[in-house]
Amino acid sequence: MLFISLILCLTLVLPAYAYTSGSWSPSADATYSLEYWELENGTLEITGLTGTVTDTLTIPSTINDKTVTSIKSSAFSYSSLDVPVTFPDTLTKIGDGAFRSSGITGTLTLPSGLVTLGNGAFERCSGLTGDLVIPQRITSIGSYTFDKCGFNGTLTLPDNLVSIAEYAFRNCSFSGTLTLPSTLTTIGDHAFYNNKFSGALTIPDGITTIEYYTFYGCTFDGALTLPNSLTAIGDYAFGDCLFTGIL
Repeated sequence: MLFISLILCLTLVLPAYAYTSGSWSPSADATYSLEYWELENGTLEITGLTGTVTDTLTIPSTINDKTVTSIKSSAFSYSSLDVPVTFPDTLTKIGDGAFRSSGITGTLTLPSGLVTLGNGAFERCSGLTGDLVIPQRITSIGSYTFDKCGFNGTLTLPDNLVSIAEYAFRNCSFSGTLTLPSTLTTIGDHAFYNNKFSGALTIPDGITTIEYYTFYGCTFDGALTLPNSLTAIGDYAFGDCLFTGIL
């Protein structure tokens, strides 16, 4: 009787859902395969890579008729890929450190349906170049997300962005003007440290603190407009900037 009771107890406690995993290759003669597992909602998460990518790393939209929605934290970190990566429109999440120091190159096009962009997701991907557009559904950018990436074009932020964490875009080489969305309430320290922005900069209403070294080393050469909500400016927040006009 005790044995039967124990079985019944385990049946009630353990989830009935059974996770499945597998691997996928883009073609029969491909030199690499992607590892994945099934999430509880029935969609798939890419978990890693085996083999060597010789051309472009392609994340598929479906595998065995199941939708790919996520890339696991650290899935491709320290992979030495040295190739571009393409994402499907179905992707909604890129986990923490997913491509940290992965060596991916070229331009980075993030899918329009992306909702979650993890801390350090593309940290130290110095081979990335060109422009970067953050998708409209992103409301926060975590710490170190694009730290030390090689972007040398413009940066476009989403209209509903609320927070940019510390070191998010540090030591990139973005050029052109920087437009901060009106919804923004938090910008972390070193967030834009050492970029190549030009023109004017307007800090939106709602920002109360500009942390230390936030815009240090940027090359803005227009006017700086500060909001009435601002109560504190950290050390060297605008150090080595070249703003003109009357503050």
